[in-house]
Amino acid sequence: MLRLVWKRLLQLIPTMLIVVSITFVITRVIPGDPVSVLAGPEADPQVIAELQASLGLDKSIPEQFVMYVSDICRGDFGTSLNYNEPVFSLILDRIPKTLLITFTGLIIALVGGIVLGTVSALRQNSIIDHLCTFFALLGASMPVFWIAIMSIFVFSVQLGLLPVMGMGSLDQGIGDVASHMLLPCLCLALAPMATFTRTTRSSMLDTINNDYIRALRARGVKERRIIWKHAFKNALPPIISILGVQLGISFSGAIMTENIFSWPGMGTLISTAINTRDYALVQGAILTLAVVNVVISLLMDILYMLIQPKVKI
Repeated sequence: MLRLVWKRLLQLIPTMLIVVSITFVITRVIPGDPVSVLAGPEADPQVIAELQASLGLDKSIPEQFVMYVSDICRGDFGTSLNYNEPVFSLILDRIPKTLLITFTGLIIALVGGIVLGTVSALRQNSIIDHLCTFFALLGASMPVFWIAIMSIFVFSVQLGLLPVMGMGSLDQGIGDVASHMLLPCLCLALAPMATFTRTTRSSMLDTINNDYIRALRARGVKERRIIWKHAFKNALPPIISILGVQLGISFSGAIMTENIFSWPGMGTLISTAINTRDYALVQGAILTLAVVNVVISLLMDILYMLIQPKVKI
């Protein structure tokens, strides 16, 4: 296992180089530049030239790229032009808030999907099975931004039950933060829950029809013990595989959800950076998202090998 982990960590280097290169090129080819944003549309040409020199934008693109990569290798992500703070500090402040709603939403999705999928498999072809299947298709068909807008309209505008802007404050109690988290987390949970439901149902159906399950029932083992200790354990590997994919998707989806709910995480940070052409912040934020996704993929592989030891072969 250690050999595989080292191999995957080494693969992280070219992956990050590709991400850095693509991000660098995209930030340079999109219309506008940070100098125009800082100086304004009617700035004096000399002021613009001085700003370009201070930011290193007067150099050629290859020179800028070499400077950027060398700074990253030293752990320097640069300084945000919009916030006038180190990019790394801004990311450290925002990323825990994004991970909070991402993991909360995914936990809701995982637990709900496993329960619905298992019940659906045990009640195959019943009305409960059909309802769970319908829910899974419905959840997988609705985009996150539409779910977010509809939830705001129903639960905030029409019913006035939940707040939709910001993160709340711990000074007003944990309930205030939880109420602000509820809608974003449910929006992030719906689509993954549908996927977990379908995957769990399919995997459980394959497992409970095996001969060893029939043998356990013939021996008089309790049905609950058969399902959760024996059947579910062997049905778990496909769910773990989907979990890694859905975690990356949920993390990316949180960026869009944050903008709709004004959640102060990486999503709103990246949007502001793009609008203000804050090159350093855009590059640092996207690089961080890439690292998180690669680390998540590695952790899922390790977890899969722990559950299914024969995968190591």
